[in-house]
Amino acid sequence: MDFVVPGANGACDAYECKWNPDAFETRGLVAFRAIYPMGQNFLVSPIVGEPYDRRVGGLVVTVIHPARIG
Repeated sequence: MDFVVPGANGACDAYECKWNPDAFETRGLVAFRAIYPMGQNFLVSPIVGEPYDRRVGGLVVTVIHPARIG
């Protein structure tokens, strides 16, 4: 996981940045979510067109282009 953005009521959004979304390793995100279960998960990649959701390691991760952050 590359960075975390805190939100309301203890929620934290987690961001992982990868050139290739297929190279995403979930171990760190799964460990983080065991401690901080609330929030969204994002995989940021410059080669992604439209955002899409993908289920990995029992979690839903939204795959997005960097221009769509925020």
